Amino acid sequence: MRSLAELTPEQFAEVIGLGAREVEFVLLGVGQVNAQPPRAVREALARAGIGLEFMDTPTAARTYNLLTAEGRRLAAALIAI
Repeated sequence: MRSLAELTPEQFAEVIGLGAREVEFVLLGVGQVNAQPPRAVREALARAGIGLEFMDTPTAARTYNLLTAEGRRLAAALIAI
């Protein structure tokens, strides 16, 4: 995926399949500038009981490293910049 507009719930199927017991939340790096992900993605994750945190990609990458070091159960999806 090259842009936030291309993001679909189907791209999260594997994470959704794991469920909230395995993945607390998805950390989404949305590109150079923070922006809200598509509603369909937000709703699909919410239905699965999986949280969603989104931020610009550089911040998301740093945050992922910190949270995994703490042992948090999360998945990351990062749009390259």
